[in-house]
Amino acid sequence: MSEARGWSRRRTNAPCGPPGESRTDMLRKLEPEEIAFIERVNAVYLSDELDFEEAVREYRRIEEEFVERAGDNEYHVVETRRRITEWILSEAVRDVQPHEVCREIWHELLQRGFSDVQKRYNMSGIYARCCQLNGEFDAGLAVIEPLIAEAEQALADPALPPNPRIFYEYALPIDRKIRDELKAGIRSLMQRIEAVYFSDEMSFEEAVREYRRIEEEFVERAGDNEADVVETRRSITEWLLRHALEKEQPHEVCREIWHELLQRGFSRIEERHRSSRIYARCCQMNGEFDAGLAVIEPLIAESEQEPEDAALPDPHAFYEHALEKHREIRDELKAGIRR
Repeated sequence: MSEARGWSRRRTNAPCGPPGESRTDMLRKLEPEEIAFIERVNAVYLSDELDFEEAVREYRRIEEEFVERAGDNEYHVVETRRRITEWILSEAVRDVQPHEVCREIWHELLQRGFSDVQKRYNMSGIYARCCQLNGEFDAGLAVIEPLIAEAEQALADPALPPNPRIFYEYALPIDRKIRDELKAGIRSLMQRIEAVYFSDEMSFEEAVREYRRIEEEFVERAGDNEADVVETRRSITEWLLRHALEKEQPHEVCREIWHELLQRGFSRIEERHRSSRIYARCCQMNGEFDAGLAVIEPLIAESEQEPEDAALPDPHAFYEHALEKHREIRDELKAGIRR
């Protein structure tokens, strides 16, 4: 019998409770220290103002503070340190940090350990993506291939309990996809997109053509995987909208991209709010204040109600942050301020 060692139903970053409980109820049952920690790290991760180095310094301040609060509770000390490193690694991937930065964070995480098997798989996948982003394909394979072998061995055991089986069945195709891309030497869609976005040599029209070429290539790679096709198309349009704002394109250009994005939909609630703010800024830039208000005011009403969403680790922190951003844009639009 090969029951997964270290398996735990405890999830430190995403508290869960009995079926039927609301996420608000679950948060209320957490210790005040846990709630405070979640709010602090979410505030850093959701911030648009902090660059990577500033974010790391803030994470370290949070780590120091909550380790001190933990006192002699060794479990809380260990978990606090682990979780801070996990957040920093996630931040490094999102900000496309160099491989040596990601590797240093990964080594720290290996030293601090993982709370459970699920966390080990999740963070290993994130680090493998770091390697892929930086073209360090062998380093990524060295992390991901043992996970695949472990999952295959576990799933071959008929005595594997239901919860671990569900997890391994979910994780295995994801890890195989990462492995296949690493073996093929394929840098990620995001890196290809960002290479266009940060290029100083392309006009907006040239950038649009390059985005569309990338879209066509990755849609073709996705084959019959409808989810990947949809996500690829959404990502391309989201970045087109950002690029239009960055290059100060006229309103009709921004509006056309926005309508395409509405048709393609949003993968996450965070992206819907973020892209809506970007389009509202496009409207503001072009003096189309009413068009911007038509987008931003419904988001303010939604955020004020704080609807529950299972995809949000901390709905209150998200909506609180979103409200601040939305209200700032709304006030400028109402005042007729162009930016």
